[in-house]
Amino acid sequence: MPRARTVLAAIALAGCTRSEPTPSSPAPLAAPPPAAAASPPAHTPPRDPAAAPSTASSCEGRIEAYLAARAELGTCTRDSDCAQMWPGLCPHGPYYVHREREVAAVVAMERAIEQSCSLPECEPPIELPMARCDAGRCVAGRSPATSTCWDFRETNLEADGVAQGHTATRMVGTTPQLVIAPAHAGTLVLELDWPQRCSDCTLRISEHNSGMSRLVTPTRSESAAQRNGETVRRERLELPVTPGPYHMIAMASTEVPFSVRATLTRAGGGTAAVTRHGVDWQRMCED
Repeated sequence: MPRARTVLAAIALAGCTRSEPTPSSPAPLAAPPPAAAASPPAHTPPRDPAAAPSTASSCEGRIEAYLAARAELGTCTRDSDCAQMWPGLCPHGPYYVHREREVAAVVAMERAIEQSCSLPECEPPIELPMARCDAGRCVAGRSPATSTCWDFRETNLEADGVAQGHTATRMVGTTPQLVIAPAHAGTLVLELDWPQRCSDCTLRISEHNSGMSRLVTPTRSESAAQRNGETVRRERLELPVTPGPYHMIAMASTEVPFSVRATLTRAGGGTAAVTRHGVDWQRMCED
């Protein structure tokens, strides 16, 4: 039974530099910092077991293969590489990945198991702690930011991703942020469902800059729609995109819930893809 994978996001202020703690032994909870991009380790996509018989014994083997495949994704060279995939497969829960590793094959394994195997009923799992990179693996826990640094959360949308969150009333360094990182040039369509009463709800989009200093102006339209039995204000945003991350923050005069659906298409046809996955935490520091 597929489940919604919900997430949040965060914003960093312009005019700041990133600070990278050295991967070390276990430390208190915290989050991964950005740094110069490192090429993700090579990865051979696991075999998709979707066609396997759904007997109890075959399901056990498929789950073992899935757990082994997802464990291969949790490699890193620095804290900022690490991201969390949530909610994962019940009862095994969420897991860490390199945010730039290709996760599609493992997610497909997960969905196939959910659809054809008998699994226990699970409540939505608690998110994993912020990760750090230790001996080349993403593990729980990271030393807290100093007084001149702060951590902010990024929720990386898939090419057909959905996320929920709350609007921010002001921009600060720790404001969550949505991110989508197209692998190719193309077109991005965002459908946002705002509460009908929120006339000033808006999404700010920054091109290849987490500090929101390179705002873009998408084509916009809106209509009334029904969501979960309630009337919402549905806003449609469309913009051309180039390879690289687009950072987004939802703003309003009051804090209200919203949802967003991303649809990414690739110029010239072909399968649209993104280069970042999961939920990661980045660290910024004052100059």
